[in-house]
Amino acid sequence: MRRFLRVLTLTALALMTGPSLLAAGLNTQPASQQLAGAVLALLIVVCTLLGLLAVCLIYSVLAPRRVELGSRLQRQDPRQSFSVGALVFVIYLLFAIISRELQPPKSLAVLVWLPLLCVFLYLLLTGLAMTAHSIGERIQSNLNSRSLGSTFLAVFYGGSVLLCLNFLPLLGQALIFVAGLISLGTAVRVLSVERSERRKPAPAATPPSPPAESGK
Repeated sequence: MRRFLRVLTLTALALMTGPSLLAAGLNTQPASQQLAGAVLALLIVVCTLLGLLAVCLIYSVLAPRRVELGSRLQRQDPRQSFSVGALVFVIYLLFAIISRELQPPKSLAVLVWLPLLCVFLYLLLTGLAMTAHSIGERIQSNLNSRSLGSTFLAVFYGGSVLLCLNFLPLLGQALIFVAGLISLGTAVRVLSVERSERRKPAPAATPPSPPAESGK
């Protein structure tokens, strides 16, 4: 498993640095500045992705049951997760366009947008943890890994795959966008399931049965 992740990471880094160095070669700046700019951009991307992976891992430790629930819902019906995520994204995008056309005062825009942005990022990050768990659990199952059943390691393996996919030019970004929509929809579905479970009435306690009378 470590060898597989190592090869995948090195391949992703090669694919990431190739277009950057090619674009730098077409620039008129000195070669040293072009190489430094490409390396800096790569470091920023890598640090950002590692930060997202760290957030997913922390969430898998804080809420393992919720991560497993979302992973199970996603495997059962990924199309529904994608549809719900696409709907939420479209609603959010339309709201952004409408608010831009209305041009409200900055203070009011901050009061409205800040909570919405926090909710959107929360749903996206928690959903990514669920998607990473779903992918990582499949990897563990296919490799007959001894770590099968570990939520933390499943999120780590799946998150590493998503991290490496993001380095693929164009195709990786398209796959990550689809995974983001699925993750967003999965997080919304988990909240809906948890809300419906809270509304269910508690089962009534059955009265104890009277002791059987002994025959005379």
